Amino acid sequence: MADGPIEKTEERTRTVVAPAAIGPGFNRIVSVVIGEDEDVVWEWTDLPLGGSFVSGYMTVPREVRAVDEPHADEQAPDDVLASQE
Repeated sequence: MADGPIEKTEERTRTVVAPAAIGPGFNRIVSVVIGEDEDVVWEWTDLPLGGSFVSGYMTVPREVRAVDEPHADEQAPDDVLASQE
């Protein structure tokens, strides 16, 4: 028997729907349930007569951008620029 309380960990998941097939054909994968700290990379198969469909996937660690980090094309607000003078 364990010495102490048993901790329950609640793993959060999300469902990611596969992108639609392009042209004739249909996806082999409809959706994937992954952890909140993961992303999906879709594997596509091209058909000889045109079109593509999702034939597989790979889960990868999710990359999170810092909230305070501005995009390269964003400008700082005027009051921030004034305080730096």
